[in-house]
Formats: sequence, structure tokens, C-alpha cells
Amino acid sequence: MISITAFILLLLTPYIFPGTFPFDVNLILASAAAALFAASIMLQKKWLYLSKPLFASFIFILCIQLFLLNNNYLLAEETWRLQNIQYLMAFIMLIIGASVSSTSLICWMKAYIFIAISWGLIGLFVWLGGTSGEALQIGTVTLALPPALKVSGPFNQGNIFAAAIGFAWLFSHWFFLLEKKPVYAACIIFFTALLFDTLSRGGWIAFLITITLLLFALKPGRVLFTQKLIPMWLAGLAAGAIFLEFSNPSVEAQGVQVVTQTAAASFNARLVIWVAAIHEFMNAPLTGVGWGQFQSEFWIVKPATISWINDNLNMEIPSSFVPYNAHNIFLHVLAEAGLIAFVALCWGIYKLAQVTIKLVLNGDSIRLPFALAASAFILQSQVNTVFHRPMILLVASFFAGIALAPWLWKNSWKIRSRFSVKATSIILTCLLVIWASQLTQQWFKVEQAILNLDLGQKYSVENLVGFASHPRMGPLSLTWLGFKVATEQQHLPLLKWMVPYLKPSLNEVPSILAHQVLFYSFSFSQEFEEACRIGKIISSQKLQGEQNNPAYDKACESRQAAKYLFGY
Repeated sequence: MISITAFILLLLTPYIFPGTFPFDVNLILASAAAALFAASIMLQKKWLYLSKPLFASFIFILCIQLFLLNNNYLLAEETWRLQNIQYLMAFIMLIIGASVSSTSLICWMKAYIFIAISWGLIGLFVWLGGTSGEALQIGTVTLALPPALKVSGPFNQGNIFAAAIGFAWLFSHWFFLLEKKPVYAACIIFFTALLFDTLSRGGWIAFLITITLLLFALKPGRVLFTQKLIPMWLAGLAAGAIFLEFSNPSVEAQGVQVVTQTAAASFNARLVIWVAAIHEFMNAPLTGVGWGQFQSEFWIVKPATISWINDNLNMEIPSSFVPYNAHNIFLHVLAEAGLIAFVALCWGIYKLAQVTIKLVLNGDSIRLPFALAASAFILQSQVNTVFHRPMILLVASFFAGIALAPWLWKNSWKIRSRFSVKATSIILTCLLVIWASQLTQQWFKVEQAILNLDLGQKYSVENLVGFASHPRMGPLSLTWLGFKVATEQQHLPLLKWMVPYLKPSLNEVPSILAHQVLFYSFSFSQEFEEACRIGKIISSQKLQGEQNNPAYDKACESRQAAKYLFGY
């Protein structure tokens, strides 16, 4: 019961999300919930299985990352620390998945379906106009962002929601094919409608492939297929079409969100991102640029990326985004962790494919739906950002551990869960939960400070300035403060004051607006050499509709421009 509760807490973490910021809150809360879940499993189990080759690979890759940190190769060290926490928890979830008893697997699937229904109901409520185009909030907690073109529930993006709902869709099919209960038929219809309304082509392809494998494995009879499954799918698609017709997407305003830029990427944008990832990899082929460094390194490689696309593909792709990741799991690992981690990833995916094929051919294993869910995650990770979202990554790692358990047992340490092991896990988990709780509270405070900023109120300004020294909250708060000061032309001396804080932390949240604010601050402070440097960086990005190049040229001539336009 404790482990089920902890698992549900993990699945509920997407609901707690400051809507205008990066995914720090998602990451720290999901990691803390995963630690609670892992600790609860350790309290119940007498033995844990730790795969020797898996452990050796993880430690070796971690040593490479520590080498990058110790030698000052990282542009954004705090981002690196956060990503390492996430990947450590993904590794632990993989190990825990291999250690849970087969008798508990039914419970995990039912719990997942139950929470997925809540995601769907919340998503439809917001998407169909229940909030009149606004975010769904309880106090200062954002449960779901304003409705967009795609239904996305609490996940901010249709592609991510497709992965989350797709797992439940697979599990519902597995239960229905074995038990024939009406409740699972209803779940199939409901999740089919939601999956359709995510408008995620990558999600559709991934789950169509895996549902085909499930049907091949379980071999439903002709009557069941034609008189039950096909009508359920058609009913789901019809419901999805009706929902789409009555959806109420709001026009997405930039507002505070220009601070972090979380827009989805079109195919042309993905092309830029993929080529940029290859350039990042070429800059550090063995070690990669470091976990969490993709976004900051993107600013460096983008000029060469645009030049290569223009020269080799004869295409001009103006873009105004700074992506968090490579939109492809293989390219992302190559860029951030290099060839060694890439080989380890390919080895793990090969083993997952091998196990999945074996389970499909056997057809009667309870591990089959987990293997297919993990495989769908890998397939979808070829074209979007699903692998970069904390809860989805951690859950997919757990599912992969369940699927790979028989293989992971073969060459592993069988660790007895002694009192000392349990006590250590509880203490570490408590420390992580306390840290995550305190940091989450700070994020909500800084969000409210930004949203309620009033330059005419001294307390309001001082409240926001109080976050300036934090490596992640600082650049966000200062970017918004600088933007308001510059556009409203009030308290202009603050621009000079914020430079020593914003300059060293710029790479932690390297949005376009942050660069623009820093340029403007340098120019106002008559630090024209630095203003020229930042101006050249911005100009080299070839932003769509860029109108500030004359201002950058004047800064290089030690002159201040009379006009400067913020945004993109």
C-alpha cells in the first residue's frame, strides 16, 4: 500500500507546475517522489538486483560528467546538477523495476490507468472551455496551462500528453483482451479519443506499432477484433473528433513565457535542432558537452548550423527559439554525453528490443505491456521531447526495468535489504524530499514575485531582487525585471546593478529575452565592449524578423542606440 501511494504521488507531480518557468519544479518533485517510491520498495523487499554491466556503465558515464565539471567545461553548472539528479533517479527506477515482484505488476498498471483518467478529465475540462481559456489553478498552483491547439492535460504539450496517455491506452487493451470487462472497453474509447486529440504524429506512430505487436502477441479472435475492438476504436475517434470540434484553444500570448521559451518545434525547427545537436557532438565527440548543456551550447553552434543548412540543403530557416534538448534521444545523448554514453544507450535499447520481441512471440507474460510501453517511449523519443520530461522518463525507466528484469537478474549483485540499507535509503530520501519541498516553495514565490511585479512599489521590486543570487531563479527574475525597467523606462539604474548577477548566470536560462536584457543593460551602463559582444551573439542567431542589428552595430562603435525592440 505504501509503494502504491508513492507511485501515485509520482504520477501526480505534473499537476504542480509554475506555468511560466522551466521544468525545475517538475524535475525536483518527480525525483523526490521517485526516491519515495524506491525507498518504499526497499522497505518491502528482502533482495534487490543490481545489474553489474548497467552499474559499471552508469558509474563510468558519471565519472566523465564529473571530469567535465571539475575542469570547468560546463556553461551551466546548476542545470548540470539538476540533470544528474534526474538521471540518477532514472537509473534507480530501472533497478527498482527489475526488483519488484511479478505479483505487483497488475497494481502498477491499474494505478497508472486511474491517474491517467484524471489527466484526461482535467485536460478535457480545460481544453473544452471549462476555464474560459485560462490556466486551471488552485491558489498559486497551476494544474494545467491555458488550452492550446492540442489537448495536453497537465503536461504543457500534446506530444508529452500522448506518451502519458498512450501507456494507459496499451494497458487498457491488455486488460480488456484478457478479462473482457466493460470498464476497460470504456478506458480504450476514452484514451483513444485523447490520443487522437493530442495531434501527435510521433505518438500515433509509436503506439500504433506497439498496439499491433500487442494484438499479434495476444491473438484476439476474429469476432472480438471485428465486433469489439474496431467499434471501440471508431467510437474513440468519433469522440475525439467531437471534442476537437468543440475545443476552445486560447491565443497563446508571449507575456512572461518569453523568459523561458517553451514552444513546440515544427519540422523545420527540428531540422535546425538536429543539425545543431550534431555540431555540439562534433565539438566534444567523446565526452559530450555535459548533461543539461544543450540549450546553452545551442547559442554557440547555431551560426554554423544555419550556415550548413543554407549551403548543403539550400534552405533558409529563420528561427526564434532556444530548445532544451535535441528532439531525438540518440542525438541528445551524443551531444550531451558523447560516444561512450551513446554506445551504452544503443546497447540498452538493443536489449529492450530483444526482450520485447521474445515477449511478443511468447505472448503470455505479464511483462509484455511494460516492454511495449518502454518501446513506445523509445520510438516517440526519435522525434520529440518526451525523453526530457521528468515524470515520463522516470516512469518509462521503471517500465523498462520490469520488462528487462529476467535479463538484469543474470549478471547482477543480489543485495540483501538489511536494516542499514533501509535506514540509509530512508535518510537520503527524507533529505531529498526536504530539499525538493523548500526549493519548490521558492519557485512558487519567485513566480508570484514576477507576476505581481509593480515598478511603482518598492516592496514589489525588492521582493523580486531578493532572488537575484540564485543560479536558476536569478536570471529569470532579473530578465523580467530588466525587461520591465527598460520598456517602462523606470528605475533605470537597476540595469547597471543587475549586470554582475545576470552576466555569470546567463547560460543557466539562456533565453533570447535574457540576452536582449543583458545587451541593453551593458549599453545603458556604457560598457560597450561587452554590449558589442552580446549583440554579436544575438545577431549571429539570425532571429526571425530581427530589427535590432543597427543597435548592435552602434554598440560596437561605442554608441548607444536610441531605439531597441525586445521580444522575438
